[in-house]
Amino acid sequence: INFTVAPHPMHLHGFYFDVNSKGNAARDTLFGPRQERKAVTESMTAGTTMAMTWVPTRPGNWLFHCHLIYHIDAALKLNESHAGHGGMKANHAEDGMSGLVMGIHVKPKSGLGILTEPKAVRHMRMYVNERPNVFGNKPGFAFILQNGDTPPARDSITNPSSTVILTKGEPTEIMVINHTTQMASVHWHGIELNSLYDGVSDWSGWQKKTAPVIAPNDSFAVQLTPDRSGTFIYHTHSDETVQLTSGLYGPLLVLDKGASRDSAERILLMGDGGPLKGAPSFFNGSPIPAEINLSVNTRHRFRLINISAGATKRVRLLSDSTLLSWRPIAKDGADLPPLQAALRAADFYMMPGETYDVEVSRKEKGDLVLEVTTLPRGKSIVDRIPVKVR
Repeated sequence: INFTVAPHPMHLHGFYFDVNSKGNAARDTLFGPRQERKAVTESMTAGTTMAMTWVPTRPGNWLFHCHLIYHIDAALKLNESHAGHGGMKANHAEDGMSGLVMGIHVKPKSGLGILTEPKAVRHMRMYVNERPNVFGNKPGFAFILQNGDTPPARDSITNPSSTVILTKGEPTEIMVINHTTQMASVHWHGIELNSLYDGVSDWSGWQKKTAPVIAPNDSFAVQLTPDRSGTFIYHTHSDETVQLTSGLYGPLLVLDKGASRDSAERILLMGDGGPLKGAPSFFNGSPIPAEINLSVNTRHRFRLINISAGATKRVRLLSDSTLLSWRPIAKDGADLPPLQAALRAADFYMMPGETYDVEVSRKEKGDLVLEVTTLPRGKSIVDRIPVKVR
């Protein structure tokens, strides 16, 4: 029950939950078997309710929290000092988070311990890099995948961070190496995995075996085997108000075995342009959205990701001022049920931590606009991304 005047995107670590109903003060809408959908982050506007169910199939420590980072900051602690919480505390869940966050302990079944990972058949190296004076006098950060035998320079960054591409069912090891001056972590948002690798330092795991914070010049080997293909996110879970807004996030795509990336897909990653007040919205790492090119009579998959710190995004596809249609096909990486995966008006709201996959197909050439309205507190800001159909 959201009994506040603010919206809250509620995110569950490590699992999907079923959305059984949505309601408000006047009514509760129950979803039938063909309407129920899965999510890892569910938007709840002021005065609304949600009924959810989930089955804890993997033991360990997990989190359920609002994905507006200002609602989970340690500064929200009551009657307790939070000095030094800026990413330097080891137990991030208990020392670096407060407010709308809840810890969940899932006990192992009798006689069983934490699950062991299968031997990795794929190995990757990811560097957490930092460059000074990117956002004014503030540094910029990025997760950079190593290509070939040579590691990237310590101050090399891209915005957004590297796109991580995994294969469904393929055991993978990602060695995360911290080349910044700050503590680091990586949360694999939406991925069903062993708790130890969920990315919340000194919390993820079980009892005395928990994930360490990755100190400067240190590393941590992450083991994961994705259970499903889809569109996901990876991002920092340390000092989020600084690191997340400064570039420590990126798209994570899981493909079916034997599949390659579809040339008809388009990624739109929506984030923030730095930690400074009044920072612009970033679209695929730039405040000036790049043109999106489509082909006529082609089914294009738009992978839409909102990983901004606190802004809701209203996304619409327009021809001049006419609202067009598209077909939603997935939410948070999980396929939508048939009744929801139908052609509908190309207009919806996305809160931080949500991903949507929609299918766009045009029979005629022309110029369209993907309109993104950012809804922070205060005045809304509209960005218009040109879409060329050729």
